[in-house]
Parts: sequence; C-alpha cells; structure tokens
Amino acid sequence: MERHVQEEVVLIKDKVIVVAGIWLAMCIFPVSIAAPAAIDASAVITQSIGIPARVVIPAAHIDAPITALGKDQYGYMQAPSDTVTVGWYKYGARPGEKGNAVLDGHLDSETYPGVFYAIQKLRIGDRIGIGDDTGESRTFEVFDIKVYDAYNFPMRDILGPTESKNLHLITCYGEFDKFRHAYVERLVVSARLVIE
Repeated sequence: MERHVQEEVVLIKDKVIVVAGIWLAMCIFPVSIAAPAAIDASAVITQSIGIPARVVIPAAHIDAPITALGKDQYGYMQAPSDTVTVGWYKYGARPGEKGNAVLDGHLDSETYPGVFYAIQKLRIGDRIGIGDDTGESRTFEVFDIKVYDAYNFPMRDILGPTESKNLHLITCYGEFDKFRHAYVERLVVSARLVIE
C-alpha cells in the first residue's frame, strides 16, 4: 500500500529502544535483502564515483555525514547507530551511478528530531546534494514522494535495476506501534541525478 504525501503528519513517540547507548525510536526495514552478487575487483579499482560522504538538503536544513551500512544479523538493511548520521546502503548503487542508491536516516529520538525528520517537508523539484570521498559533488532533484506500510515495504523495487541514476531517502513515518515498538510507515523521497 502506498500513498503520496500531501500534508504534514502528527508523529506519535511513545516507545524507544537503546542502540549504541542512545535512546532511539525503532526504525528498521522488516524485509530480507538478497545477498549482493560477487563483485569484480577490477570494477572496484576503476570506479569513477566515490563513496558518499555528506548529504546537503537546503529545503530541509540538512547537512550531515554519511556512513556505509550493510545488513544486520537478520538480513535487514541496517539503520544508523545514532540520530545524526545518514546511512548509505553499500550493496546498492553509489549516488550518481546507474541504479538505485539508498540513504537511510532516523526520524527522531526520545528527546529530539533525527537527521531525516525534516525530509517530510520536501516537495517535488527540491534539490539534494551528495558529496563523495573524492571531493566530487552531485545534485539530485526530487521527483516522487511516497509513504509505504512498514510491513509491506517494497525494498526490492527500490533497490531493483533501473537505467536511471536514482537516489532514495528513507525514514520512519506515521504512528508508533506500541506492540511492535516501531513506526508503522516509511517515507521515501525519490530523486534523480541532475545533468548540468
């Protein structure tokens, strides 16, 4: 189930968990992701796009470091260990490559907004800047904003093959499920590389 975002949402923050000594609202993606295909070492050596290091989103007042993340012990996409760092799914595309690059950030903590709290304010046409570890930067333009049910999240669609150079920002959204200790929805902001 999906729906386009049209207005602000009232967030409910009742339950939290402890991750790396920080109280965080639980935000995981309950979908297994297939193991990545074998990587050709020569392709890695000649890679022209660096590893993402920083994300800047003026419309949401975000300027944050990016860290590479993989999968947790259950096979789910890892979430960042703190609320101020953005995670890049390292088994997907690098931002600027052909394919779907995914950035994940927390919505909030018990006491303050997380790094991706304000992405709910983004609109079609807003710009996202990604700086990499080589000093290069790339600009992406938002083309789609959707909300998905957290327990029916189409991660394979978001990470699947495409000819476009896409970037997806993902965070928790909606009400907090007290029984599962997790938010019931996921917000996905999708952007495409701007060729300048």
